[in-house]
Amino acid sequence: MEKLENLEKKIGFKFKNKDLLKIALTHSSFVKENPLERLEDNERLEFLGDAVLGFITSDLLYRLLDKPEGDLTIIKTNLVDKKNLYELASRLNLDQYLYLGKGVKLRGETKKYLLANAYEALIGAIYLDKGSKKAIDFLKDKLSSKISTLTEKKEIKNPKNYLQEITQEKFKTLPHYQVIKEEGPPHNRTFSVAVRVNNKNLSVASGKSKKEAEIKAAKKAIKGFLKF
Repeated sequence: MEKLENLEKKIGFKFKNKDLLKIALTHSSFVKENPLERLEDNERLEFLGDAVLGFITSDLLYRLLDKPEGDLTIIKTNLVDKKNLYELASRLNLDQYLYLGKGVKLRGETKKYLLANAYEALIGAIYLDKGSKKAIDFLKDKLSSKISTLTEKKEIKNPKNYLQEITQEKFKTLPHYQVIKEEGPPHNRTFSVAVRVNNKNLSVASGKSKKEAEIKAAKKAIKGFLKF
């Protein structure tokens, strides 16, 4: 219990339901190794936290930035990606509070993945225990700071690169772009491009060049992945 109290101090408030906080920090490997304790892992809270994070991020971007929808979508992808969540989790030293099975080694990509997921679960736990206002308070300054960094230093990822990261994580493969239609005279062509993964279309978009159409198709595909 002292372990949880230390984390509460870092977060800045106490949980009414301590079980929620513990669940947020409990990996499925720990549950499997302790079947008699009837524990719950953090996957459901992670699911909820992902949606809460998405909503708060979208709301904040709408209020702070006067940019078109496509640009807001790309900025959002940078804010909610695993790399950023891992950085936020690391600031809390969240790895020190996780309940993991003995066979799980916190290093490399595994560490980044588990900490990012636990951070989303923590957001879900805060939302359930304290409501949306506390969840917003918890994230607002962190996200606002990152938004400023991204927009000032222009560190926003190219949509094709970001879609590649998403498909590698979700499907273990890269997206493929295919021109499916060309229209218009040689001096004023319009290209329609489909972006595909595992022989299935993610999206289709058109542009005055293949590159423009590919970028638009990537943006549409990213937007589809971010819906909740």
